[in-house]
Amino acid sequence: MGNSYFDLLNQASTFPQRHFGLTHDASNLTFHGLDLMDYIDEYGAPLRLTYLPDIHKKIKSTQHLIEQIRAEIHYPGNYHYAYCTKSNMSAQVMRAVLSSTKHIELSSAYDCDIILKLLREDWIDKNAMIICNGYKNPTYISGIQALLQAGLKNVIPILDTMDELLFYEQLDEKPTQLGIRLATEENPDFSIYTSRFGIRPNLVLPFVLERLKDHDTMKLVMLHSFVYTGIDDSAYFWNEFNKTLDLYASLRNEISTLQYLNIGGGFPIQQKLEYEYDQSAIMTDIMRRIMTVCIEEGVKVPDIVTEFGKFTVGESSCYITQIIGVKNQNDREQWYITDGSIMTNIPDIWALQESFLCFPINHWDKQYRRVILGGLTCDNDDFYNGENRLMLPDISITDKPLYVGFFHTGAYQQLLSGQGGVHHCLIPEPKHIYIDRLDDGSNTVCRIEELQSAHTSLSLLGYDV
Repeated sequence: MGNSYFDLLNQASTFPQRHFGLTHDASNLTFHGLDLMDYIDEYGAPLRLTYLPDIHKKIKSTQHLIEQIRAEIHYPGNYHYAYCTKSNMSAQVMRAVLSSTKHIELSSAYDCDIILKLLREDWIDKNAMIICNGYKNPTYISGIQALLQAGLKNVIPILDTMDELLFYEQLDEKPTQLGIRLATEENPDFSIYTSRFGIRPNLVLPFVLERLKDHDTMKLVMLHSFVYTGIDDSAYFWNEFNKTLDLYASLRNEISTLQYLNIGGGFPIQQKLEYEYDQSAIMTDIMRRIMTVCIEEGVKVPDIVTEFGKFTVGESSCYITQIIGVKNQNDREQWYITDGSIMTNIPDIWALQESFLCFPINHWDKQYRRVILGGLTCDNDDFYNGENRLMLPDISITDKPLYVGFFHTGAYQQLLSGQGGVHHCLIPEPKHIYIDRLDDGSNTVCRIEELQSAHTSLSLLGYDV
């Protein structure tokens, strides 16, 4: 039995797998088929990398899978894949999404400005569903009106409160279609009992009958329900889903315009090497349950809408850092100091204690040891130890730099870290490259966002530079 890092990983799990492989000499990591050392040699580190073709592949493969299920079980409704913009709003990502699906879910006022910009660039189909979720402040309401005035035909505001309807009734350009978000119960482990989003279930039907059933201009077309823990095979998920189905049937008995059941997002991404999630089985179960309830209640089967955000973009990106120093603080703990901040570049590690796939980029043929990664900020929480199981190549036996990658970081991390802003201890944002595939199958860097400069940071802080 060997004692290289590759040997260690091969003993613990199957490797190569999914997005990961090794170069021909088995010393460097590949991600989506990209030799990451080639990009490090050209662009340096720290480096954020986004591989856009994975977004297209993820959307198309999911659409194909669900269409297969629909055909196999004879589900009479249609399926619509919408993208949840808050996961990643960059122009490159949005264009990659829109090359594969046309439906979009928004969550705040400035989202509307993104849609209007993309509409002017002919990226938005005027018949696409633009689902407007979230609590609506006056700026968001104005943004929704701007979308309607721009000629978008399927703008669907989702009522988060009953009073929200009053705002639309006062607009010059009123939406003709509305949705309602159902307030779901939170996971029993959560500190709050009921989600702050949506309308209480016992109030939905009376409100619809009183305010929407015979409305002159606006019709209820969508029931929206989202379980924060995602779509999984748990008693909690199915309990909330079944309550949503019962409410859909009750509403559909009264409202013939109700067409869509929006189950939100929630397909997981891979965050551990041992990754098992049967999308086909759970979507089959969802569709069968819908059909069963609708047949029992004598109502029309709805079209299904999903709002996959993290699932769409999460696995397209990685964050790469160089180990610039080693510190031994006691006999058991060895620190590898990185050339950037872990807590600001991947805030879910610090805020949610979330685990990410973490691999060395090079030196897979070297011996390994247990380490702790330390960030550059002067903050005690700026570290990552992989639940005390992080093994990396031992760089005491080589004079070449070690590079380490955090993978599947494409959702939320940049925006939560305050992209373009000032960061903790003034540690700069890393360089970011976006990679796309040309028609001949070759890869090309289509956009480079440079390492944040001291000039930029000081200007943001009000210094005259």
